[in-house]
Amino acid sequence: ATADTGSSASSSGARGYASRAAWFYAVARGRVPGVYVIWDECKAQVDYFQGSKYKKFTTKSEADDFIAANR
Repeated sequence: ATADTGSSASSSGARGYASRAAWFYAVARGRVPGVYVIWDECKAQVDYFQGSKYKKFTTKSEADDFIAANR
């Protein structure tokens, strides 16, 4: 069963999360800096990496800007 959040979202409801375009995970400081679309790949770059810097974005250009500003 799916939980109803009570939001006034369209009929897509909770499905919207599953069908939404991928997130962009920007790794500015990690083992291999770059933009990832799979969280586990991003996590592998930053887990146990001292001083890692990463963030999730909705667009690739935002992710690229974050990396450029935080290298």
